[in-house]
Amino acid sequence: MSENNDFQQDNITTGTETPSSPPVKSAAREVGEWVLSIVIALVIALVLRNYVISFVRVDGSSMVPTLQNNERLFIVRLGYKPKSGDIIILDPGPGADGKKRGPYVKRVIGLPGETVEINNETGEVTVDSKPFVVDGINNETRSAQDTYVVPENSVFVMGDNRNNSHDSRASDVSFVPYNRVMGKVVFRVWPLNKLRKF
Repeated sequence: MSENNDFQQDNITTGTETPSSPPVKSAAREVGEWVLSIVIALVIALVLRNYVISFVRVDGSSMVPTLQNNERLFIVRLGYKPKSGDIIILDPGPGADGKKRGPYVKRVIGLPGETVEINNETGEVTVDSKPFVVDGINNETRSAQDTYVVPENSVFVMGDNRNNSHDSRASDVSFVPYNRVMGKVVFRVWPLNKLRKF
């Protein structure tokens, strides 16, 4: 009997004990954690923007009717290799005056090793003797007749508004090396009523 009472007494609590409270963080430590979180988020955002994805604004009319001035585009950078017909964002390099220019948006016409020909009489653009036709645009161009052989690791680009586009036909743009291709346009995200996947 006494053994049973001893056992019961060992399991009785008085209710006067207080649970241990969690350790209190110092204000400095909490601020430090917030700052670290913000820095990590900024680094991730910069890496994504510079190497993975980005948003750009169309500036000008060289891609009309496919793209209009001030439209916003979503581009993919990481692991992209240009393909014929892709719409790309490129760094045109410095202008004739040596000043840095903003990004251009153009369509890939010719790939390495291909021959792009422009017939001034017919306005036809051919790649390796086959017409290069884009649905929904005026495919004729009245630029000077010429033949371009695309070098390795470069592309030949033109705007869809072929008679009003500063592109690979101009000596200060010429062939675009792969390392100046900033990414492929995959979506038009603005205006909302013109959302489109490319």
